[in-house]
Amino acid sequence: MKAIRRNIFNSITSDKAIVKALALAVFIKRRFQSSTVHNYTVNKLHELTGLHATTIKKRISTLDDLGFINRSGKNGEHLIVASMS
Repeated sequence: MKAIRRNIFNSITSDKAIVKALALAVFIKRRFQSSTVHNYTVNKLHELTGLHATTIKKRISTLDDLGFINRSGKNGEHLIVASMS
């Protein structure tokens, strides 16, 4: 928890959606060597995590709102999880 930004850490205690989104971000950072999901699709993350597609969309949206997700490539096909420190 030391590496998470202070303002997000303070809001974690009241918002469980942020906690779950951060758990997905940590999973992606540990699963993929460069914290990048190449040719990202919701179905690809569904197969890796076992989470429902709607759940993945919500968590990706939460991470995007917090500024932890970047998209790169021609049509944003690569999903990059930014540093949490």
